[in-house]
Amino acid sequence: MPNLQAVCEYIERHLAQDLRLEELCQLAYQSPVHFSRLFSAQMGIGLNAYIRQLRLQRATWQLAFRQQLSITDIALDNGYQSLEGFSRAFRQASGQSPSAFRRHPDWQWWHQPSVKETRIMSTSDYQVELVQRPLTPIALLIHQGPAQRLGQSIQRFIDWRKANHLPPSKSATFNLLYDDPTETPPDKYRFGLACEYKNNEHVTGQDICTSALPAGTYARLSIQGGDQLLEAAIRYLYGQWLPEQSYKAGDYPLVLQRLSFYPDVPASQAASDIFLLLTPKQCEKSGYSEIQHVN
Repeated sequence: MPNLQAVCEYIERHLAQDLRLEELCQLAYQSPVHFSRLFSAQMGIGLNAYIRQLRLQRATWQLAFRQQLSITDIALDNGYQSLEGFSRAFRQASGQSPSAFRRHPDWQWWHQPSVKETRIMSTSDYQVELVQRPLTPIALLIHQGPAQRLGQSIQRFIDWRKANHLPPSKSATFNLLYDDPTETPPDKYRFGLACEYKNNEHVTGQDICTSALPAGTYARLSIQGGDQLLEAAIRYLYGQWLPEQSYKAGDYPLVLQRLSFYPDVPASQAASDIFLLLTPKQCEKSGYSEIQHVN
């Protein structure tokens, strides 16, 4: 079986470069005669289409969330030889020019089925730890509405963080998972965007409020990889780990702490900690409200 995980991770790390078939075949220990067919059969997408999709996905995030990068820099950083070639490919995929997408992102096209995660973790790879977390004050924006519009809320929150000088290097980044998008009506779906916020002043504007992550005992599961791996890890945490413990889930949403970010690092190198608030099974329901505001 070809080592497609190594191939895909190599591609992700070298999107700015000319990716030669011979080098990829060597990583997979396969002859060029067979490699393309093997890749398509196992990945469900052709090699060139896979590379093109990864480049466009990364460019999309850079256009929307990395305003300091010029469109030309983004084109070159994703393996395009010219701005014209990148603009043509981006327009064909999204229906918008890169500059139009940057001004008014239309995320509908980006939510098409993406390339599947090649890195698979078995349950034996999961290491759940019990940790104590202190009360952590945060600034919180709750996105409510279809998941396809989440990108707009992310951009608003990034803009607010920049205006308040709270970059990820200075202020820890969190997501609060209120709802399962597969089980929640689109107009009811909620997703929390948060960062550590130690300022005692109230947050004003843009639907951002002060809140806090409760102090208490948490299960922590560390994951390196894309969000597809996060989803599998969350299923394990709830479905296999939690039923065997003397704890039950506390009255607070699941928390993700984002430690390193796509597109700043390849998706396979993104790192997150999953935190699940716990309470002993014999105890009564926790007094935490779903959103704990601190004023």
